[in-house]
Amino acid sequence: MKKILLLLVILFTNIIVINAASLKKDDQQIKIEVINAFNSEYILDILFVEEDNVNNNTIPSLSANYIEKINIIRQYDFDDEFKNSLIRGSVETLEGNLKGIQLQGSKKVHNFVYNTYQEDSFGSISEKRINYIKIIVVDDDNNVQISEILELKQYNSYVKYNYENHLAIVINPSLNIIYFTLFSVLISLLISLFIFTKLKFNIKELLIKFGLITGLASTTLTMLVANALYYDNGLFALYTLIILGIINILFQSIILYSINKHKKAFLFGFLSAFINMIIVFLVILLI
Repeated sequence: MKKILLLLVILFTNIIVINAASLKKDDQQIKIEVINAFNSEYILDILFVEEDNVNNNTIPSLSANYIEKINIIRQYDFDDEFKNSLIRGSVETLEGNLKGIQLQGSKKVHNFVYNTYQEDSFGSISEKRINYIKIIVVDDDNNVQISEILELKQYNSYVKYNYENHLAIVINPSLNIIYFTLFSVLISLLISLFIFTKLKFNIKELLIKFGLITGLASTTLTMLVANALYYDNGLFALYTLIILGIINILFQSIILYSINKHKKAFLFGFLSAFINMIIVFLVILLI
């Protein structure tokens, strides 16, 4: 058992080291789902405010009809500060799909990725993110429609835009957080149950007690990490996971040992909390 425990610790440490750099470079993602678009040929871009010098972004090759719509946005006379976009340029690199990707029925999706982290010549890293946007659309007849201001509280934002009435709303990530939590906790508890049976605890006496403590602790940690992931970014979620994970390991090990004065109770508390850390970390990498 000690060898297995040591192997798990080494494996988890190596995974963190290998993937920490990629988590650090997460870019801000804005997903816009357009409903009631049908077969419309339109261009959609996001408008935001930047005061610094602006660089041109790479515009994908499109047909002449779409190029005309792009030029309309490029030359449009805006009456407020929301003038930066993929088409008009941004301080840091912005990439996106102006035409949209056709989904089932009348839905299309546009994904925009903003280069959030910048590293200077001294190696220090700063973060520049987009907090407010408007959606601009040039429709089939080259009419320009601009939405109201949308606040992006999440690092990975999901917006729904109605092509017919031009209304846009930012979708709360609560459902994603619930799915993340349920999936991670369920897998963690199944593995913990397997370890519980292997360590030959008294099921009638300890299963409910151990299960409640492990379940509540795992659910609390996972939900907090999921909030950090969806409202901020992968790196912050990793820091949250490490700090809360260590606290959870100590908490479960001590509490379970106080209930059952045996080394295997302490070991079970350590393993169940540690496995919960691993599962949550792997789910973060998969998203």
